[in-house]
Amino acid sequence: MRSALVALSVLLGVVSMSLAAPLVPTIVGHDINFGAEFEYKTNGLMPDTLTTTKEWLGEEATAYWPNWPITAGVTPIWFNIPGGPAVFGGDLQLDVQLFGEDAMPPHLDVSMVGTGGNGPGIADLEVWGYLAPLPNPAAVNVLLWALDLDAVSLYGYKDDVAYVLEGEGTILDCLLARENVLLGQPGAMR
Repeated sequence: MRSALVALSVLLGVVSMSLAAPLVPTIVGHDINFGAEFEYKTNGLMPDTLTTTKEWLGEEATAYWPNWPITAGVTPIWFNIPGGPAVFGGDLQLDVQLFGEDAMPPHLDVSMVGTGGNGPGIADLEVWGYLAPLPNPAAVNVLLWALDLDAVSLYGYKDDVAYVLEGEGTILDCLLARENVLLGQPGAMR
């Protein structure tokens, strides 16, 4: 089994519409930006997997925009490391599986399709932390965003150091879904 690190810069939010694979979701409204390092594993006859490599350290999901692409109201995300300091950026947890290929050269060398890795109704993408203008050592990390991914697309050019990762699914129970009446609505990541 071989593994490679995939560095991605990703946005997630509420979907307004999307196209066929690559998914290319249009993200409007609620948005959390993040940049993270992922581990890609080939698993023989089983689906390939893509997961986050950092465990509960924060620093990956940096800000929440309630009205993307409008920047008014943007709020930093913080994460309190148990027994440690508050860090800028919430913690991102992601688990997807890729089981098909739909590349059509010469446009893309790599174009994989799949779903979330945790099964129906279970969050495949989670952002943990708290929203505040400044760090607060007394704040409790909460589940800010949760998404059950039904469709995932990973694409780019072979031997590149970064690829585009997109996904569409359903927003699950989390703080921002409850506060903004988004539970059960379509959601996306890019």
